[in-house]
Amino acid sequence: MHGAESARAEQSRRGCFPLMMPCETSSMDPAVAARRKALADEASRIEEDAQHSGAQHFAAGQRWRGRAFWLGLPSTILLAAASAGAGLSALTGGDTRITAGLAFAVAIVVATRDFIAADAKATAHSAKGARYFALRDDARRFANIEAIGPLSLDALTDRLMGLGKRQQVLRDEEPREVDADLRERVRAGIEAGDYLHEVDRH
Repeated sequence: MHGAESARAEQSRRGCFPLMMPCETSSMDPAVAARRKALADEASRIEEDAQHSGAQHFAAGQRWRGRAFWLGLPSTILLAAASAGAGLSALTGGDTRITAGLAFAVAIVVATRDFIAADAKATAHSAKGARYFALRDDARRFANIEAIGPLSLDALTDRLMGLGKRQQVLRDEEPREVDADLRERVRAGIEAGDYLHEVDRH
């Protein structure tokens, strides 16, 4: 067997893939192992941060969804009543004050609803939470699978840098603020294991 073929056979026996990496993990080089662990640890930090942030924004989205409902319900009712203003006016002997009062109330409620923009805030928080959870999942797979797989250290470093950039973009993106009580509730839930998969409970 030629030298190159012999080397490839040995790498194959050891579970290495020369097209992807220079057989780093199987060689058990302590320096390489330490760097891989450092990369995996940093990915785990990103995973933890993304878990907390994602859950917080999902909770904020649910809260704003509730506010949107309670702001939207009275405006819907008042709009329906105002639409029946002619009938109400007829029932009250042509008194237009009821119709005018309803129209005024509708204008106030609708203006308040639009100013608060609860629907838009609910959607923005929920969407940001989903992107944080996607980052969390990618960081977890990196730490648990990719960091000990066949990719080279350079490739792993590039992948980790990409995860870090996604995290920074999310941090800079609106909405940024979440109510303090929601942050505390999410923290307590995570510590209690509310977000664990069944396989991670054993």
